[in-house]
Amino acid sequence: MKQLNKAFEEMSRNPENNDARLNYYGVLADTDLFLLLEQEPSNEILEPKFIQLEGKNFALAFDSEESLSEFYGETAAFAQITGRFLAKMLLEEKIGLGINLGVSEDELLLPWEVIEWFVNVLDETPNLVQTAPKKFLPVKAVPEIMFKALQEKLEPAVGFFDEIWICAVK
Repeated sequence: MKQLNKAFEEMSRNPENNDARLNYYGVLADTDLFLLLEQEPSNEILEPKFIQLEGKNFALAFDSEESLSEFYGETAAFAQITGRFLAKMLLEEKIGLGINLGVSEDELLLPWEVIEWFVNVLDETPNLVQTAPKKFLPVKAVPEIMFKALQEKLEPAVGFFDEIWICAVK
């Protein structure tokens, strides 16, 4: 099962859980999506194929090339891009996003307003504090969701380090 599917299932099982929702959107940001296009890209310009629902346009993206083919039923032009890049592109055009529509139980329709929120969350940056640590302390507890997120983010960097230590800083 793909990471996006797992995150979607977790979010669906716990609709009131903010951590599960944020985890899904974090995974979505890093996932390579297959965006259905009107035609092959020319001059690096992507022209998404849209569907219209309730007077609003939605671009169509899938978590695999196979899912895109299953939906479209024939050879189709597509672009493989991350959810992060796609969301920023759709925000500029005020377009929503349909993910895995008609081909998976984890299909999801994101109206433009959700895309706007998603991009705002992606653009948030932590406050940077310029100071030197005085003391390193053991961590009493790391929330499970944070531990899993760290594991997933650091997995591609295996081999670049021998150890990772999580600690509190005073």
